[in-house]
Amino acid sequence: MERRGRFTPYSIQDIMTATYSLSDDAKIGEGRYGRVYKGQFHVTPVAIRVLKHNRFLGGSQFQREEIMNDPHIAEDGYSYEFEEIKMWFENNDTSPMTRANLKYKKKGLIPNRSLRSAIEHWRNQNEFFHLS
Repeated sequence: MERRGRFTPYSIQDIMTATYSLSDDAKIGEGRYGRVYKGQFHVTPVAIRVLKHNRFLGGSQFQREEIMNDPHIAEDGYSYEFEEIKMWFENNDTSPMTRANLKYKKKGLIPNRSLRSAIEHWRNQNEFFHLS
């Protein structure tokens, strides 16, 4: 890890170590462009986005960061922002992640309190990400 100007490049191994191998416990959000994980490099807390492979996105994936405020678990086992998954279910009967048919849709959404708690804890440690 060699510092170059204002930036420090990190290896894939550094990222995997900081995020516990991209474990679900380190996941703090997911959006259109990929998953976001919390991690720590030395004493600095960081958010790491793993971009979805899509050549048509261009640079737009860097224009807006999304951290969940009200995560809910759907019957596919994935966590989604509550308002976004509700809108998805207005027009779809499938999982946004797996495309499998979902039987219970809105009725099967369960608040993900442990993820919400982890996000709140992370936000408390990182003033920049506090909600206004």
